[in-house]
Amino acid sequence: MGLLKHKNNLIAMAVLLVLIFFLQLKIDRLPEKEEIIQESPMETLPSVEYISAYIGSIVLGGFKPLVIDYLWIIADKLNDHHQYDELKSILNLTARLQPKVVAVWTFNAHAMAYNIAGRLKSEAHQWEWINAGMEHLYDGLRWNPDNTDILGDIGRIYYHRFPQDRILMERLEKLTGKSCYIIGSEWFRKIVETLTAKGEFKYEIEKWEMMDAACRFNNLFERLRKKQFDLAINEIDDLVNLYAEAIRKYEIDADMFAEKIKGCNLLKSAFIMEKELWPHSVSLQGSPNNRESSLDPEGLGTSGYTAGAGKYNSKAEQDEFFSRLPDVLREYDKALTGAKYMDNVPIRARMEYLLSPYLEELFKGVYANRFDTAKEWLNKMIALEKEVIPDDPSHGSAFFFNAFKERLGKLEEIIRAEEALSKTPKSNEKAYISLLKKVIELYVEYFSRYNYMFTLDVEFERMNRLQFVWQKGE
Repeated sequence: MGLLKHKNNLIAMAVLLVLIFFLQLKIDRLPEKEEIIQESPMETLPSVEYISAYIGSIVLGGFKPLVIDYLWIIADKLNDHHQYDELKSILNLTARLQPKVVAVWTFNAHAMAYNIAGRLKSEAHQWEWINAGMEHLYDGLRWNPDNTDILGDIGRIYYHRFPQDRILMERLEKLTGKSCYIIGSEWFRKIVETLTAKGEFKYEIEKWEMMDAACRFNNLFERLRKKQFDLAINEIDDLVNLYAEAIRKYEIDADMFAEKIKGCNLLKSAFIMEKELWPHSVSLQGSPNNRESSLDPEGLGTSGYTAGAGKYNSKAEQDEFFSRLPDVLREYDKALTGAKYMDNVPIRARMEYLLSPYLEELFKGVYANRFDTAKEWLNKMIALEKEVIPDDPSHGSAFFFNAFKERLGKLEEIIRAEEALSKTPKSNEKAYISLLKKVIELYVEYFSRYNYMFTLDVEFERMNRLQFVWQKGE
């Protein structure tokens, strides 16, 4: 009886498959199907892509939606269990089973370049997954040539994703010879050219022109980081010309573009003033990875801390540098507050960068146990904050400098604790380790409060040294 039932099931399945086969043949003869086949770029694809698409459209037939749904369920489980290599295979398969559905390509690429890459600590693994997302989008372009959603996501990864990690930015630039912002700008301009050729609505084109402008704007600060002031000044003129042309083309937003031109001109003045600030003998390192240090591996002090900014030929040169720095900061503040619609994040970051020489000098004193020197530089930073920014809560930089003022208060507390630690003999091991732990806790609190707003490279290096000594003591 059981054998007969099994035989009947097999016959039913065979009949069902035959019916599906003939139904699919009838579907394939429909005019709509012919149009899809004509649009498909299968003849230009590698064989493995051809086979997966063929299976999806011919063999699976009406079962394809069920298979796709099942693959998404598997993908969700693999993601929950962090089985990313297997997940990538599933995501690729879901896209190739529905290659004309653009949202699948963009969703999958975002999952790879942002969600998965963001969970990984190793820069090498992050690089691998960001590039996996990019390759996925390139595959999607082959199926959907000139699709602006895919082109836009490629541009956004260069504009937004790579800048989230300086090491990845520098690796990309070393590989391509261009900054991520320049590459992003090229992709956004490609969209503008594509839409213009198609005669699309001009305000749809405006959106992508402004993404191009945003890339160019951020790249100005990459020029400053490399001390390429002349290039930055020339490129800000190009940006002004772009906004002037936009006033002509996009009348509704003319006021916004006029404000952007005003902001660019104020920023250009700051660039020119900063260019004169830097003598050739003065350098300012922006990354702890490039910072020279002769830290004593057995303790907390050093007789030759040479971090970053404090490289001057003479005391007179140092004094001149710090005497002119407030004027440069005021000029950047004018750009920050003098025009609407400016992206103020990179401007604030530049102002913070220019404040870092003070921190470098302060921590030289800390490392050398010269706490009077450390306090002197802390007081100079407090005076600078009062000198540059008026006591006005409505001022454009008020939020930034209020946070900076709070940060200085916490630094003052840390310096007092560091000074007490330096006066505690190591022979009194219990008291020394207890106070060392307290200092580390102050640094941890400091980081949790200010790390979202400021670059804390110098403080981070110091905290790591303290933690090394504490772990060794325990």
